[in-house]
Amino acid sequence: MRHIPKRLNIKNLSRVKWTKLRPAQKHNRVLSLKVLDMMRDNKSLTKSSKEVDLDIKTVKSHIWSGIRKYRRRWRPKKTDSIQREMIIYEKGIIKSIIVRNSKDASLIGKYHNAVKQFLVTGDIKLLKPFKRKVIIDANGKKHKLETDPDTLFEVAEMWEDEEFYEIYRSD
Repeated sequence: MRHIPKRLNIKNLSRVKWTKLRPAQKHNRVLSLKVLDMMRDNKSLTKSSKEVDLDIKTVKSHIWSGIRKYRRRWRPKKTDSIQREMIIYEKGIIKSIIVRNSKDASLIGKYHNAVKQFLVTGDIKLLKPFKRKVIIDANGKKHKLETDPDTLFEVAEMWEDEEFYEIYRSD
C-alpha cells in the first residue's frame, strides 16, 4: 500500500484582493498566473513553476481557486476568479485596472492583440469586436475599450519610448 502524504497546508491567496497584497505577493501572483496560463497550454504545474522560477507551494497559494486535482495531476479550471492588474486604453489614455477574473483578462489580451495587428496593418475591422465591449473592474467601475483608430495611433506613440510592451502590471 502506498503512503499518501497529508494535504499540504497551503494558504489560499487566490481569493485575496489585488489591493490587499504586498508588493512581493503581487509579483508572485503575476508569476503564478503565468504558470496557470502555461498549464492551460498543457504544461504541468511542476514544469511551469520551474520555468518561472517559483516554488510550487507559492504558485498553488496564488492560483488555488483556478486549479483542481484530477487523476493525481493538477489541472487548470477553464476560468478563474483571481484578481489581477492589467493595462487598457480608454478615452485616449493608458489605464491600469484590476480585473476580477480570467474571462475579462482574456478579453483584454485579445483586445491588445487586435490593437497591435491594427497598428501594423491599419485594418479597422480588427477593432470591430471590441467596439461596445465594457470591462467592469474589481471596484464595479465600467471601462470602455478604446477603438477609435486615430486615438489608438496617439496611444501607440506614447508607448514608443517603452522598451517592452506589457499588459500585466507587477509592481
